[in-house]
Amino acid sequence: GTSCDIQKLATRASISLLSDSFTAVNAENDLELAKAGATASLSLIEGILLRAPDSIDVRMIAAEAYIGYALAFVEHGSPLRAAEFFRRGRNHALHAWKIQAHKDGTPEPRSSLWFNLKELKKYLATLSHQYVPIVYWTAQGWAGLIQNESSNPELLADIPTIIELSAFILRHNPSYGFAGAHVLLGAIESGIPRFLGGSPESARNHFERAMTLTQGRFLMIHIVFARTYAVQVQDRPLFTRLLEEVRLADINLLPEQRLANAAAKRHAERLQEHIDELFER
Repeated sequence: GTSCDIQKLATRASISLLSDSFTAVNAENDLELAKAGATASLSLIEGILLRAPDSIDVRMIAAEAYIGYALAFVEHGSPLRAAEFFRRGRNHALHAWKIQAHKDGTPEPRSSLWFNLKELKKYLATLSHQYVPIVYWTAQGWAGLIQNESSNPELLADIPTIIELSAFILRHNPSYGFAGAHVLLGAIESGIPRFLGGSPESARNHFERAMTLTQGRFLMIHIVFARTYAVQVQDRPLFTRLLEEVRLADINLLPEQRLANAAAKRHAERLQEHIDELFER
């Protein structure tokens, strides 16, 4: 009836408001102001999800919001709290994935799928490029969870899953999320032993590809490149050069991502302070 329609309209209006506030937070270069805005957005998202739990749009905004919040504001100070935000982000993306698959009449991803690489490869091969955002945020959340809960050895078993999800994105849209799949693979391949799929050479190629695809304007790539690959192979000159490029970059290089670039500048300062601990003399 009418009340149901009014509720639907109200929900739609809230979603569009949410989307706008999210855009505004991403474009903000004052980290404190952005943090306040992002914190408010997270509460708003949870409120809307109570009314529209199966909205793919809201689930995807939620995934991106939690993961972005963890990256920008939580990761440095409290890894375990960050891991919880990454887990929430991943779970929102997985929820969206299930709803989308149900809508498309495609099998939904069952939990057994994540631990059977052969099945996962086969399943991903059946999905179209429209799944790129869902797969991307699932992979991002999962990777952040593993990185910040590094004391949990069970999570290391999930790395091949993230590699497969990233490969799906590279097949369909390698530029998506500021070449985020290349960055994920670069970080993973820098940090794990060769027998698990690690390869410093391949890692460096992924980072350089990501820099090319984004024209060096998304500064978080420099940060991940520096703190994973450069530290792992002990390339101090590369580390210094990457941080210097971040320090000198104009904050308006990418106006719609001022927040991420401001956060990258803060990360660069912190990494610079620890350079002597990170590199053997």
